[in-house]
Order: sequence, then structure tokens, then C-alpha cells
Amino acid sequence: MKKIILISFVVAIASVNGNAQEQKVPRKTPEQRTERITVKLNEELALNDAQKVKVKEVILKQEQQREELFKQLESSREVFKEANKKNMQTTENELKTVLTPEQMGKLKQLREDMKQKRQKRGMQHFLPDKEPK
Repeated sequence: MKKIILISFVVAIASVNGNAQEQKVPRKTPEQRTERITVKLNEELALNDAQKVKVKEVILKQEQQREELFKQLESSREVFKEANKKNMQTTENELKTVLTPEQMGKLKQLREDMKQKRQKRGMQHFLPDKEPK
């Protein structure tokens, strides 16, 4: 009797665990991420037609490189972070040639706002009763 209960318990745990893994959200493609980013930048920075094309090219190139890095360096998170920082700096330099100084200022502000939102969201996860500073 104990063996039957133990086996049914193991089967129940395995089926719950299997279902949890199936609910994982699939990673977006570089093209999907590029489209989302360029739409947001266009809304926030009021890009002209020439800038839209160039910004999309720069972002797509960055996202493709990022995807390659992710696949190559999945096992080493720190190496991926360093390579991604270099990739982001290259993208930043390319965007400086496309955007006006005012647009670059807005972009920097957008990035800072996003960073603060991520930090706030992370703090709320760990400290739900307290308001982050």
C-alpha cells in the first residue's frame, strides 16, 4: 500500500513539474524585438523617415549579435554580460550618428526611466510591504 501511495505521489509531482516547464514563454526573435524597440523609439523620439530606417538597421544588427552571443555563451552568464555591454556601446555609437542631440537626450532619459522601473519592480518582489526609494 505504501509503495502505491509513494508511486502515485511521484507521478503527481512529475506531471505538475512537466506542466510548469511547458508554460515557459518562448524567447522573441531578433526581428520581433527590433520591431518593438523601433516602434517605441519612433513614438518617443519622433524619428523622421531616414532615421527610422537607419535606427531599425542598427537595432536589428545589435539584436542579431545579441542572439548569437546568447546562444554561444548560455553557460557563462558573466561572459555574456561583458560581451553584451560591448555590443551595447557599439550600438550607442552608431545611434549617435543617426539621431539628433535632442533625440539622444530623450533616449538616455528613456533608458534611465526603464532602469528605474526594473529596479523598482525587483525591489517590490523582495520587499512587497515597503516602497522603494
